Amino acid sequence: MDFIGLDEFLKKINELNQNKNEFVLCTVVDSSGSTPRKSGAKMIVTQSCETFGTVGGGIVESEVINKAGEMLKDRLPNQLMKFELNEKGKGVCGGSMTVFLEGFYSNNRIIIFGAGHVSEAVCDLLKKMDYHITVFDNREERLMLPSFSYCERICAGYEKIEEKITSNENTDILIMTPNHQYDFEVAEKMLRKKYRFLGLMGSKKKKMELINYLKQRGFSDVEINRIHIPVGLPIGSSTPYEIAISIAAELISLKSGRR
Repeated sequence: MDFIGLDEFLKKINELNQNKNEFVLCTVVDSSGSTPRKSGAKMIVTQSCETFGTVGGGIVESEVINKAGEMLKDRLPNQLMKFELNEKGKGVCGGSMTVFLEGFYSNNRIIIFGAGHVSEAVCDLLKKMDYHITVFDNREERLMLPSFSYCERICAGYEKIEEKITSNENTDILIMTPNHQYDFEVAEKMLRKKYRFLGLMGSKKKKMELINYLKQRGFSDVEINRIHIPVGLPIGSSTPYEIAISIAAELISLKSGRR
């Protein structure tokens, strides 16, 4: 359906918000002459580049979708795109139009590296805490589990983090891959990015191994000490769900300013 009424748009936006899905709302804010859509035409672009509605089709819409995808990947600020439809490749309508792209991002974003049992339990808790959740793992069969169906899922090798993951000062990071070496490599990569909280699941022995690993790669004590390992408040947890509760409690404590 390309031409969609306002009620349906509001219903779609509410659905995306309830599922903690980030999206870009694209609106034609100015048009003159002959154009495929007039002012007020709207289109939603989701993280998977699915669209709802239209701003006119053709190369103009293709460019808008591409820009919306860039915004969602890098959490870019709102954009204004202007098109002259008599330019080569832009169409022969002869008019002009301006499209405003408004990004709707979650203030609480968390990236979880590893789709294991603890990750499943953590996701179950955080979906009730207004988090936008991204799960990164190199095992497609794990990511396809129902536990992660409401999450943004990225299936790739851990060496691809730089090109697949973006973060900012409001991003929380949890590292709980099935392999110590993966954990250390992810920690090294994420320490070089922006984040709010970085937690790694592991023992005191693993913490010492991680410290030695990061020091060998040139990280300072100040940088290393920003990692919370073992992640989670010390409540005597042992099962996956108990560990998830301890992690959620630490995130709540962080948000309330108590840590």
